[in-house]
Amino acid sequence: MDTIDMVGITASVISIIYTGFGMPVQIYKNYTVKSTAGLSLSMMVLLYFTLVSWVVYGVLKTDWYIILPNFIGSISVTIIFLQFWFYRKTNKVLQKNA
Repeated sequence: MDTIDMVGITASVISIIYTGFGMPVQIYKNYTVKSTAGLSLSMMVLLYFTLVSWVVYGVLKTDWYIILPNFIGSISVTIIFLQFWFYRKTNKVLQKNA
């Protein structure tokens, strides 16, 4: 295994830790409070397009170090998009009370 593979594996592991463990923590928090208040929808949209762009790039290069963590992240952001939709009424009530 050469240095480039080691860097790829390291970057992949760090990304998987963030997207595979960090994002689900946010999803769970949103679920428990039934709100996405405090999250920026525009930031989530930008994050989603960034992750999907990396997935497409990884597929074109057939590079699993790029595909896997970014695919996991795009699925997590998709779930957060669904939470924005499902909890939109709760978010409006919270904004009125703030």
